[in-house]
Amino acid sequence: MGATLDSLDGRLQILDTISAGNIAARRQFRAARQLYKRLEAPLWYFGPTVCLAVNGPPSAEMMVDGHVTGRNDAKGLQRIEPVLFPTLDVHAWSIIADEVPRMRYEIRRFRDALFAVRPDDAALLYAARIELARVSTLGIAGFDAPLSRDGIVESAAAVEGTETMLRLGAPAVAMRPRAALLAVAAELRAHPTFDRFDRFRFVTVYANPAFDAIGAARRSLAQPLPALRRTWPLSVDRVYDVRTFDALAYAPDNARPASAEVLALGARSFSIRCCRGMASGRVRRAIRLNAPSATARCGRSRSTAICWRAIPRRSSTRRISPRNSTIRGA
Repeated sequence: MGATLDSLDGRLQILDTISAGNIAARRQFRAARQLYKRLEAPLWYFGPTVCLAVNGPPSAEMMVDGHVTGRNDAKGLQRIEPVLFPTLDVHAWSIIADEVPRMRYEIRRFRDALFAVRPDDAALLYAARIELARVSTLGIAGFDAPLSRDGIVESAAAVEGTETMLRLGAPAVAMRPRAALLAVAAELRAHPTFDRFDRFRFVTVYANPAFDAIGAARRSLAQPLPALRRTWPLSVDRVYDVRTFDALAYAPDNARPASAEVLALGARSFSIRCCRGMASGRVRRAIRLNAPSATARCGRSRSTAICWRAIPRRSSTRRISPRNSTIRGA
């Protein structure tokens, strides 16, 4: 890990020295991002501030009592990408000089503290599971690479880096997850073209088995499970099995428990909102154009599923994930 951090720091240093308008900057940028992706799994677990500095995406506007309180702009490589893609923007070249010193500072600071990082098998498997979920949702959707369109190649680097990270654990525990991750990486490398990548096949044939293998390895450990709520509990063996998501993983610590009364209140509130508030714009247009008889065959409580099912899917894969997506726990 230390050698990869040093390589990333060196690539960023070279990027900072390239003159404005030189196309060689793209090559250094791509090399730096792939090095970061190889470190993404351990960095998000042990040094999240480094991730935010090196590849921090823009965050959504924060709402408090109906008022916008602020917005975080893109940082690091996320901010530099529009300077280099799809065309070289020489007028914004100073952004590179602004961002590279910040990135290098965070990288070197974490590098100096790397001696204190002593992960156990549970931590490694947890970090691997989060990273595979991130690749299966944000990565293959091009969330980090909307302009360079390198999402598939970068996802392969992330999975390969995750497999390398698991080598630090006990061989008997990590053997099956590592083999599954190597198969995932091979599929990504075999089909690097962003627009032609078969995402459904990737998730069902490769990502899901790997996700299950990592979860099974974690459950096999004698260590107790931490008392944390997670979007994907360890009992979940598929990334996109929405029926088993723990939505309360995003709730504040003082949130009411998910009792039958609370669930019924939420279902009733959502049904009323769908029928009264959402029956306009996109939903109403979908019903009118694509399912004219939907309202005749659905009752009040079922309107949500039928209304949204009637909306045609976009063919573009670049909008699978919103720009303000956040992975919280796997």
